[in-house]
Amino acid sequence: MTHVGSPVAPAYNNWWIVLRTVLLSLLPLVLFASVVILIFWVWRRRKLSSLRQQALHEPPSPAILASPCQALGPIQLLEVKAAGRFGCVWKAQMCDGSVVAVKIFPPCDRQSWLTERGFYSLPHVASSAGILRFVGAEMTGSDYWLVTAYHEHGSLYDYLKRDVVTMEELLKIALSMCHGLAFLHTPMARKPPVAHRDFKSRNVLIRHDLTACIADFGLALVLDQYPGDVHGQVTENTQDMLHSVMFVDVARKCVNYQSFLSLLLQHYTFVVQK
Repeated sequence: MTHVGSPVAPAYNNWWIVLRTVLLSLLPLVLFASVVILIFWVWRRRKLSSLRQQALHEPPSPAILASPCQALGPIQLLEVKAAGRFGCVWKAQMCDGSVVAVKIFPPCDRQSWLTERGFYSLPHVASSAGILRFVGAEMTGSDYWLVTAYHEHGSLYDYLKRDVVTMEELLKIALSMCHGLAFLHTPMARKPPVAHRDFKSRNVLIRHDLTACIADFGLALVLDQYPGDVHGQVTENTQDMLHSVMFVDVARKCVNYQSFLSLLLQHYTFVVQK
């Protein structure tokens, strides 16, 4: 007497052997990947914990002590408007009802917060129409806050993707951008020239009247009277910024900053590099 199901048995056995072989082959890889992920997770937790402890126990620097954080009062975060490598930007409301932008730096980007806060403490920066208006800075928990004016249109990059501009509006935006760059690059009473080093359309904000202002100075470099300091700061930053820094440094040593040709060369460099 024959059994109907007997011919299926070899095929089933072969399928199970193949499946078992595949599973046994993948098991070492899965275990290895799990161990690597676990080690990375433990290392990251310890790294973040050490950074928080360092930020909490490190003595305040002069830049922090000079911050007018006591005058800010309570700030209510409303919604996230943008996020980048140095943190996220919130639309927020102050206790008097005014709307501001709050850029929140994580503990690992404390130096970028200090650099940007230090830039806003330079003479004449607060009165420049081509620079984003600074409101204040403070440390909240383990994060660092930078409070500035809020502009509903957002960055130039987002505005041009969303809206169509006329030739007159385009010239207005371009002219105000040039005014901001000229202010950065030109030394004036106690204000040294400054290289932005991250100038692009995402770091230019559009006001309600369609004039532009420059923002995001976390990589800014103050070109003071001591060239050795410039070279020291350059080595601490990424290689992709070197070409712009080198140009500004060479122009600073070889060309008179007061000349119109010098300003044209600097504006041309920032346009070409992006």
